[in-house]
Amino acid sequence: MVMQAPGEYEVVRCDILSHTLDDIVNIPANVLEFSISENIRRPYLTAKMAINDDFAMYDQLRLNGTELLELTIQQPNVQQSPAPIPVTLRFNIVEVMGARKVSDDKEVLEINLVETTYVNQAASLISKAYKGRPDRIIQQILKDALGMEIDFSSSRYIPPVQEPMHICIPYLTAFQACEMVLERMSTDFGMPFFLYTCMNTGIIQLQSLEQMLKGNVWNDHIPYRFSQAYNQGSEHGSDPSIVFNVMDYHAIKNENTINLMQRGCVGSDGVNIDVNAGTTLNYHLNIDNELRGLTESQIIPNGFDPVHHSNFRVKDKRISDLNNKQVTTIMTAKTMPGFNNLGESHTPAQFKNRHTTHAMKSLLIKSDMTIVVPGQMYLTGHNASIGRQIQYIHHSNNSRLKDIAGNVSAEDAEDKSRSGIYTILAAKHLFTAEEKHNVILECGKLGRPI
Repeated sequence: MVMQAPGEYEVVRCDILSHTLDDIVNIPANVLEFSISENIRRPYLTAKMAINDDFAMYDQLRLNGTELLELTIQQPNVQQSPAPIPVTLRFNIVEVMGARKVSDDKEVLEINLVETTYVNQAASLISKAYKGRPDRIIQQILKDALGMEIDFSSSRYIPPVQEPMHICIPYLTAFQACEMVLERMSTDFGMPFFLYTCMNTGIIQLQSLEQMLKGNVWNDHIPYRFSQAYNQGSEHGSDPSIVFNVMDYHAIKNENTINLMQRGCVGSDGVNIDVNAGTTLNYHLNIDNELRGLTESQIIPNGFDPVHHSNFRVKDKRISDLNNKQVTTIMTAKTMPGFNNLGESHTPAQFKNRHTTHAMKSLLIKSDMTIVVPGQMYLTGHNASIGRQIQYIHHSNNSRLKDIAGNVSAEDAEDKSRSGIYTILAAKHLFTAEEKHNVILECGKLGRPI
């Protein structure tokens, strides 16, 4: 049996469809390299591609910036079982970023691509009224504008806590309208919702962070680790565990508690003014209390502490007990009996829930990291990237461990602050000219091992 090296791929087809030609131009041999990006904050994919133009592509297609590009990729078929699953993606050319002559009759074109669903929804604005539960409104918007379906039948699905609402979409694109509703959605614990598309499945998904954190950790049997020996040596190429080796690790702007405090994500007071009833509702957000609720409900699992604490004191008070930022909202009159307006709530807890959603989005990236890993596990026809959880072990930076006589325990060798269970927030797939597939993963977490 031939052992597949981690990260290999092949381009099965790369078809360009122009509205000025009847024929499809198939150019897999001309694709030099490309990248595909998926992001938990975007309901569409983006891509970049470098093409070797030795067939008068620019002139033959009369490039206009509206051409369709259909790409099919898969892992190589090397007598393995099961057979590789091809992944087909459909993009529009957004722009030719650059063109560079490399010889008299050859040129390298660099093009920007966006998933066709984005172009389809951007071409026409929505001006329509919707009513119902907010997730159902998003479902209906996507069905009306794009013919897309969102499946809520999973037993794991956690619906939003908000009551049915009535909204009017004021000439927005479908994705802009969905984003407007998403901003008002959360679970009972104040966990935000995300609308996104996965490269492997092509299915648009609406999930809460709570549902993601309750999901399984797909690599708990072999955690990701950084290994300098693997990265520098070629003799490990046949080791199956190499696909869980981290080739590069970096983190920027971590542990920014003071910034979070100033943005109202630690401790802040809120007041809502109901102009119709002439009343006010007051609440205080204490992020420690919100995180304690996640720990008690095991959304942050046993054996983990929250990534944040407010033990620092000012005037003998914890910073989460102080008012770091004043938040004032105004609620207008009800327009339809039996349905709330988009910004309507009726209890302090409901308004605080909205504030908690903002804080949780910020805390999720307080201790985030970016790692580069082999792409073999991310081109299977099944989603293992955005919205999924992975386990990562960060080796301690204590060089003295090497000088200790005898065995060093795994616990001593682990940096617990930066190890743990991470949620993948974004993935950038790099497909190189050497037919290697690596993935840059942006990951966040709310808990760290005790």
